[in-house]
Amino acid sequence: MKALFYILWYSILIIFQTTFLNYAEVFNVKPNLMLIFVVLLCYFINIKKGVIIGGIMGFLYDILVGKYIGLNTLMFMYIGFLICLFNEKVLKQPRILISVVSVFVFSNIVGLIYFLIHSLAVSEFNFTLLYMSIILPESIYSTIVSIPMYLLIKKTSTVLLDDKG
Repeated sequence: MKALFYILWYSILIIFQTTFLNYAEVFNVKPNLMLIFVVLLCYFINIKKGVIIGGIMGFLYDILVGKYIGLNTLMFMYIGFLICLFNEKVLKQPRILISVVSVFVFSNIVGLIYFLIHSLAVSEFNFTLLYMSIILPESIYSTIVSIPMYLLIKKTSTVLLDDKG
């Protein structure tokens, strides 16, 4: 049942990420549904599963849309680890505000890492312009999308998953 939960979520997210969101761009950006899913789900599962799910989702995202194969795999694994660790040591149970703020923070971090790597290949770029026109709007958009996703993940995870994944 747990595997079906993850496969179903992944399938839905891939369909939305690659089709519907192309028509729902705001300021030429769209949210990273895979990142949102990993961030939010990790508030409901243990560290081991957070790292595994983060790695798998990152790898599948790399295969689907990744420019730098392996980058999302590593980032999503670390995000899964950090969020699960934070949740187990500090929170003990998920909270919507902290979860949504985490989406904003990690969206910014992922965007900054992408542009740091991209800047190694491109000699000239305007960081402020890129941050204000791509990273920040995408982080805000992802944060807004994360609210209904949090509610759906919470509802489905409490029904389908046992205590802590």
